[in-house]
Amino acid sequence: MYEVIIKPRAEKEFAKLPKEAKERFYIEFKKLSQNPFSHPQIKRIKGTKFGWRLRIDRWRVLFALFTKEKKN
Repeated sequence: MYEVIIKPRAEKEFAKLPKEAKERFYIEFKKLSQNPFSHPQIKRIKGTKFGWRLRIDRWRVLFALFTKEKKN
């Protein structure tokens, strides 16, 4: 499994979302933590080494993926 860490600034934005959107984010983050490479809505951000984006409905979640730090 991978660990999903949300930065404080992102947490503030997340808190403003409607309840239905938050539930959707939790589901997608759970999938992301299990196997980020099999998620169909993930794309690499061009020009970055670790940058990825995840599309959740009308939102884009930007994140970095570090495979050497995988949790067992």
